[in-house]
Amino acid sequence: AGPPPHLMQKKEHAYQESWRALEDVYLAAQDDVDNNKNQPYIASVGVSNFGTAELQTLAETARFPPHLLQSNVWTFFFDPQLQQYCFGQDIQHQAYNVMNGIP
Repeated sequence: AGPPPHLMQKKEHAYQESWRALEDVYLAAQDDVDNNKNQPYIASVGVSNFGTAELQTLAETARFPPHLLQSNVWTFFFDPQLQQYCFGQDIQHQAYNVMNGIP
């Protein structure tokens, strides 16, 4: 969703255009539910491997925050500030861990 990153002038924020496209699809699905047209085909939207800085940058232009953040969490990569930010913004944090350890 969104324009190809290599065509954007500010490539480091290409994800914002992709997020805008996800918002459009999600909100259209919610409108369909509100008008009793059909069941939602998108129940929630989220991001993966974002840190606090990326979430804050996204919040500056987003119409709503992500519902879910997926990120790698283990002993050496635990970020309590990220956990606190997600809690304060009502973002569900889904953690995963690499099964084979450190590469």
